[in-house]
Amino acid sequence: MHRRQRLLAAVTGLVLAAGLPTALVPRTAVTHAPQAKGVFIEIPITAPPASAPLARDAAPSAPSAQQPHYVHTAAPVPAAGVVQDGPGIRSVDADAFNDPFGGAAPGSADSGPCAKASTCPDFQLRPARWPTDKNGTATINWKFNDDGRRAVRAPAGLLENAVSAAMSQWSHWDSNVVFRYQGLTTAAFGATGKDGSCADGTNVVTWDKFDSDIIAMAGVCTDDAGKVVRDADLALNVTYHWENITGTPSTRHSIDITSIVTHELGHWLGLLDLDSPQDVHQTMSGYAGYGETNKRTPALGDIMGVQKLFPCGPGDSCPRTGIADD
Repeated sequence: MHRRQRLLAAVTGLVLAAGLPTALVPRTAVTHAPQAKGVFIEIPITAPPASAPLARDAAPSAPSAQQPHYVHTAAPVPAAGVVQDGPGIRSVDADAFNDPFGGAAPGSADSGPCAKASTCPDFQLRPARWPTDKNGTATINWKFNDDGRRAVRAPAGLLENAVSAAMSQWSHWDSNVVFRYQGLTTAAFGATGKDGSCADGTNVVTWDKFDSDIIAMAGVCTDDAGKVVRDADLALNVTYHWENITGTPSTRHSIDITSIVTHELGHWLGLLDLDSPQDVHQTMSGYAGYGETNKRTPALGDIMGVQKLFPCGPGDSCPRTGIADD
């Protein structure tokens, strides 16, 4: 079976958010092979049909009426669907452009805390964490690989600028998140390490030619227990039209690159997609539209989530004011 076919062979399961009433949180089941040398979690965003305006998880069923408004997970949440792919375990968590609500487009709550990005506190976390220093700071070194970019789809410098803006956003809301550029690389997305594990030692941002339904993919490699992040990659599909949208998009199928990169870096940091239609103002919402730009700036729940992952102490900066409402 082709590697990408294996990666897309995820199964669907449920996760119960600890301490919450029977939360139906669409996720995929997890199994761990004893011989595995790490866990590689891949989070693709998949492409829409030409007429479809929305994006969300591909596999899960529609949310239950019992799904809680607040999705704050206190206990570890299993990783996404897992398939064995040689040494290590590769996991899949897909986002697709479709409408799971029977033709009713997702919308924000008319009232209540999630009517605005600045007041909606929803978030959901993965159990894996980046290593931190004695001050609680996680320094994430990363490199850029521009190989494969198609100039007609994305001009030179577009992705680098989007990554810089997205990383600045996450670091602004939590000073314990530090991204450090380490230069150019030829490393590929999801490359296997010399030890046969899912960590090749390079956190790369790059381009790739994925299956036609995948827009972008983030990958996270953890230790065998799924607790410590060892490696992370991010790739955008070269076949799509990428743009830094200001005003009217240049095409009706333009995808705002900064919004997608900010969302994918949220996965790097440990944030999961939010599947409720009430969470459309969140950067980590599982919904997106062509031309949409609101994922560029984290909402309150996104910020609360990253601050829980990387708690602030004396002298640290973890603001929760000045959040942009779209």
